[in-house]
Amino acid sequence: MSLASEMLHYRRLAAPRQDRSVLVQPPFGELGSLLAGNIARGKSSAIDLQGRTLADLASAARKLLLSDAQDYTRQYLDPAPLPADAASAPFILAGHQPQLFHPGVWCKNFALSLLAQRHQAVAINLLVDSDAVKKTSSRVPSGNIVQPALLDVPFDVMPEANTPYEERKILDWPTFETFGSRAAAEIAPLIPDTLLNSYWPRAIARGRATGNLGLALAQSRHQIEREWGMNTLELPQSHCCQGVPYYHFVAHLLANLPRLWDVYNASVREFRHVNRIRSAAHPVPDLAIEGDWLEAPFWVWSGANPRRRRLFVRAAGEGLELTDRHGWSAALSAHADGELAVAVEQLDLLARGGLRLRTRALLTTMYARLLLSDLFIHGIGGSKYDELTDQLIHRFFDLEPAGYATISATLKLPLPLPTVEAESLSQLDHEIRELDYHPETYLPFDENGRGSADAGASSLVEQKRRWITTPPGPDNVRQRYLEIRRLNAALRPWVAPVAEELTRRRTQLGSAARVAAILGSREYDFCLFPTSLLRDFLCRDMPAQLDA
Repeated sequence: MSLASEMLHYRRLAAPRQDRSVLVQPPFGELGSLLAGNIARGKSSAIDLQGRTLADLASAARKLLLSDAQDYTRQYLDPAPLPADAASAPFILAGHQPQLFHPGVWCKNFALSLLAQRHQAVAINLLVDSDAVKKTSSRVPSGNIVQPALLDVPFDVMPEANTPYEERKILDWPTFETFGSRAAAEIAPLIPDTLLNSYWPRAIARGRATGNLGLALAQSRHQIEREWGMNTLELPQSHCCQGVPYYHFVAHLLANLPRLWDVYNASVREFRHVNRIRSAAHPVPDLAIEGDWLEAPFWVWSGANPRRRRLFVRAAGEGLELTDRHGWSAALSAHADGELAVAVEQLDLLARGGLRLRTRALLTTMYARLLLSDLFIHGIGGSKYDELTDQLIHRFFDLEPAGYATISATLKLPLPLPTVEAESLSQLDHEIRELDYHPETYLPFDENGRGSADAGASSLVEQKRRWITTPPGPDNVRQRYLEIRRLNAALRPWVAPVAEELTRRRTQLGSAARVAAILGSREYDFCLFPTSLLRDFLCRDMPAQLDA
């Protein structure tokens, strides 16, 4: 068995169940050692990517990353000073789509800043803007603590499918500008003072400055982080998908696409098997083959047509032909045995002409972990899927991948919750089912405990007992089933009071469970929480738990 196969095993990751609790793997105190090991491994990587080593590409990529992140961040805030000789300092990264998210996701940014301060590292949060916009509303709890309701409050209209954040303009300005007041009004009976009051005016201002939905949401959030003492840079992923290191990396993968295609699909299928995933779309679809065209794990689009399309590649003469199978095509002078300088120049020219060539999910973190960072911080979802990225790195590059951290948290709205135990609901459901299939067990018994004191019910019970003890066979199986069902129904009037009581208790407990589910969810967007609660948890309580 190969080392890569041995690595892939089922690993359960779950969000903390307790309010105001943190998940960190490995333990926070061990992340310094993990970082040091990753640095040593990266500096010694002499893997040749057709003319340049991986370590050489990583050094060049990080210089670009640092410069671009500083320039980008300065557009909307004054970042704190970086470590001395920042270009050679450790790089710690995290990343997420530039959207609204719950505090369990937001905590990564605060852990990122804390970890970088502890280890004199550069902290950069990547905005994964190649992902498609799937959310233009926020689920807001409303009503009261006795009868809460969930409302979808929009902050923009939904765009056409497959529009990436990179290209997504704010389309409905009245809806965007009034979201803060509308959402605040809905949640006010439950939470009268939320972060919306200070966050959304910033989002409107950044929306006016950029015109971009994702940047408006992300830059205003980052401004608050800075005010709360965090020291991180940010950069849209799209900025990382340009420049010589990126183009060289892409050209190498495309030049070796048949091998990458095999490794990718084999790893995805093994991941599904190990994790018992039946859906062919999860965690990602297999790469397709259409005639002599192989699908590559990249998105392509243009500013004129900003909808993501799949990239297909085939051999053509001494090089490659690229296409989106929708009218666009280009030639690339790359093959598995040659230098890639010409291909790098061609990719640069295509980008200058408006082509967007962006990594898809697994390659996004592969590039970030191999070239951009010494340590990457994931949430639960990203961490689980990066087990698959580890397989790709192992099998394609024959390289032991750098370790990564998993950090998440649970923070709930400060609301009183009814106590509902899952076991109680399960027990009631079991009793209600038993009442349907075994009503005789709920009949009143006489003083000697020898069955129902009612002669009519006793007769029905005796008939059912005879049918149950009659062995089923080809001649009676249907009749036996129907008779037992008829007798169960006939016994129902004798247990009607029990049924009514069980139904009443189930309805009452189910209503309490619904209230608890709405009021006790950890999934509400961070801006719906009280400012003081967020700041206390993220800046004080969470660091204390990480150090515990």
